[in-house]
Amino acid sequence: MTFRESYGAGAGEFLAANPEPGWEYNALRWFEKQGYDATYCTSVDTHSGALTNKSVKAFVSVGHDEYWSYEARAKVEADRDRTNSPINLIFLGSNICFWRVHYDTNDLRSFFCDKDGDADKWRGATQSNHEVSLMGVEYIYNSIYPPGNLTVTHPSGGHWAFDYTGIAAGTNQVLSGLLGYEVDGAWEGGWCGNPFGVDSTAPNWGTNLFSTIKIGDSPFSVTNNVTNICTAGHSYVTLYTATNGPSSGSHAQVFATGSMDWNYGLDDYGYYSNHAWHPGEFPSSLTNSTARQITHNIIRKFTGNSTSALP
Repeated sequence: MTFRESYGAGAGEFLAANPEPGWEYNALRWFEKQGYDATYCTSVDTHSGALTNKSVKAFVSVGHDEYWSYEARAKVEADRDRTNSPINLIFLGSNICFWRVHYDTNDLRSFFCDKDGDADKWRGATQSNHEVSLMGVEYIYNSIYPPGNLTVTHPSGGHWAFDYTGIAAGTNQVLSGLLGYEVDGAWEGGWCGNPFGVDSTAPNWGTNLFSTIKIGDSPFSVTNNVTNICTAGHSYVTLYTATNGPSSGSHAQVFATGSMDWNYGLDDYGYYSNHAWHPGEFPSSLTNSTARQITHNIIRKFTGNSTSALP
């Protein structure tokens, strides 16, 4: 595959250009509105070591960030596990780091990925390195469409991620329309057909993690209109603390939404309501004060600040 051509419709997921959805653009718009001290990099920058020796406090991956090189993943994980000033990770999306890609060393605008089998799946037999060990969740389903409802769960003991949301400890809140279109989480074997999802694997939970908590748990079931097969599972919003890091002081933390459409809760410019393929199927707006406040709390904490109410 090559990126030598101009953007056009092929970059629709970034540009929020109908008929494609866009998540990165929505997150970028909201980040800029909040005045966060942010800089931007591409997958090629990450592959080339954009974070190495940098003083950034958090790395953010947004939307449908499915293709990662070995070098990109190794460098992000190394930055998470630094013994000095580890970098926190934020994943505002789903189906992230599912395929391994190989860049052309002579032209980083081109890369190769073997999708005929599982040789280039991170969780495949060859790699055997589930993406859950990076993010805390991993891809399970495509597609929940129209989008479903995402449920956030405030732990019974209270948690700073829910500061200023108004959600009491031990209770849930439904965020309408923010679950989809691909989701991360876990499969439920007893609900209805195909218990392990389309690729017949289940997440390898907790191998390299500790203190993982689920601050969102969204059950879903989808019936294929053609095959009539029902698929069911749970999509999770997670937060974990990295095992490796400084011998003293704080280790990096990692937050993942488990859903691409979380970004529409931040800013819903150009989202599905104007989708040329399915006009009228979606509500007029998906912006959500809870999704915004939780994201704001994560960013504040991950950049060394206390939580605060959004203005």
